[in-house]
Amino acid sequence: MPSLRDMPRKLAHRADSPAPAVASEGTAATAELAPAPTDGPRGFAWGFVSQGLSSATNLGLSLLGARVLGPGGLGSVAIGFASYLTILGFQRALVTEPLVARSARSSPGIRAQSARRALTVALVGAAVAALVLALAGIAVGGDIGWALVVVAPWIPFLVIQDFWRAVLFRDGRARAAAGNDACWLIAMAATAPVAWWLDSLWAVVACWGFGALVGTLLGFVQTHTVPDALRPALRWWRDELWALGRWLGATSLLYSIMSYATIFALAGLIGTDGLGGIRAVTTIFAPLTLIGAAIALPGLPALTRALAVSERHGMKRAFHIGVVCTAVTAAYFGVLSLGGGTIVSMIFGHSFEHYGHLVWPIGIGQVVTAVAVGFGLLLKAEQRGSAVLVSTIVPVTVGLGLCSALAAVYGVTGAAWGMFAGAVVGTTMTTVLALRPSSAVAPAYGLRTEPQA
Repeated sequence: MPSLRDMPRKLAHRADSPAPAVASEGTAATAELAPAPTDGPRGFAWGFVSQGLSSATNLGLSLLGARVLGPGGLGSVAIGFASYLTILGFQRALVTEPLVARSARSSPGIRAQSARRALTVALVGAAVAALVLALAGIAVGGDIGWALVVVAPWIPFLVIQDFWRAVLFRDGRARAAAGNDACWLIAMAATAPVAWWLDSLWAVVACWGFGALVGTLLGFVQTHTVPDALRPALRWWRDELWALGRWLGATSLLYSIMSYATIFALAGLIGTDGLGGIRAVTTIFAPLTLIGAAIALPGLPALTRALAVSERHGMKRAFHIGVVCTAVTAAYFGVLSLGGGTIVSMIFGHSFEHYGHLVWPIGIGQVVTAVAVGFGLLLKAEQRGSAVLVSTIVPVTVGLGLCSALAAVYGVTGAAWGMFAGAVVGTTMTTVLALRPSSAVAPAYGLRTEPQA
């Protein structure tokens, strides 16, 4: 029985929010009576475990590519990996993140139905993306085209495994998500000797993709979820997720264009060896790829629930997330930087030793970016899609311009400092937009506001 104190918020939510497509199974108010269980601090701890295992698979891909194929081969791996990240970004923007922001407080029945329908949309999107990537690789040809072709068959498994992680964290099953990532890593480790023996790009990528296949199959068992019919799933996606997904999708599209432009611009200015060197340093000295994602997995549903209490409560939680993320990122970078850049050549081989100085612009840029992680999640939890778009695209555009200009003059060192400048701009914009009073958008999502002290 809802309390009298909560009644105005629920009535405002019914009046101002769009009616959910699954209303036949319960009203929006009913959906909030049985939210997903929260793991509290343990959920964030399992988030680090899960993302640590996931990052270990990505690190394994880079290590295997570097040791087997050398700097040039690692550059080709980086191109294929960037293509995967582009597709994964679209899937998260159009399906996963709107799903979590929309259903984290819903009842178990509605969460289960939303997972089935979202799975259908994700499967169709991943299949189409894999086909487009393969055709693009054939059309481009050469080393770049081959890098795209060898990644394409694994895209559906890479995408759906990530989808399972988000669903498990949304439902308060962080330990199960970590177990899924562990199975990916184990499967990859088991096939790594075969990839080493075959000594080819396709074998290296297949080793990584096979792990994703194992994680995908395990996810079906863990969640007992099967795809829904296509037509109702697409209709549900349009009615429920498109309002936020269109903004996040536009953000992902523009970000992907800028990222691809940066990769190809740097490949032309500093060559695939230089690109591989930046990739190696980023793999080791960019802890935010692990920490930020680890916090985002439990952080987005946690902020969604915090905003149900009040806007101030959500802001406070976002600030705490940013502080923790910054502290952990700075500690990680501080420990690894004690040896300067020698750790890069120790891990990737002596051919990478002259890229060790890049640890400073890349590592410090990661610390700067960590400051705004909580505020970036807050914008998504508040479903402020336009703010997410601005805070993402402006920095990456600035980074592209500075990376290209500085790389043309100072080579690979200039490119790394251009990346640092983009990080500074991104943190500044995200913080300013998140701190802007959001009372104008709060009623639209049933948020309660409190008077400022």
